[in-house]
Amino acid sequence: FALNLQSNTRRMYKVLTKTPGYAGIAINTDSILAAQADPAGKIFQMIFARGVGTFEMNPEAPSTIPGVATANNGRYIKGTGIFSEPSWDTLEKAARDHGAATGVIVPSPQMLESLKSWLETLPEKGFELAPVSAIPSPPAP
Repeated sequence: FALNLQSNTRRMYKVLTKTPGYAGIAINTDSILAAQADPAGKIFQMIFARGVGTFEMNPEAPSTIPGVATANNGRYIKGTGIFSEPSWDTLEKAARDHGAATGVIVPSPQMLESLKSWLETLPEKGFELAPVSAIPSPPAP
């Protein structure tokens, strides 16, 4: 978002046209992006107008984009956390407390092995693995 709106729009359409069959995009909003509310808002208006949902990977992201999503009937889901160590308690607690949770893992052989083992325990814990698109958008802040 360091470029002007026209350049960013061109870049966004280039990226979106290279991937067939997408349903959403992952974003990592930080304070720099949030400070540029007008250019960012216009880009996200275009994304939501295309019916593309967004998955916010940064659990500490400023609350700029949810309002844009709501105003444009867009889907916005915020991740519960980014996991680089094999501990799934935070994700499980968020799922129990809120009815659903999402997370991003930093891939490594240790994390992938831990994830595989953890996934096998989900049914006995009463959890069901589902795509992000199955989670309803939260109400705007």
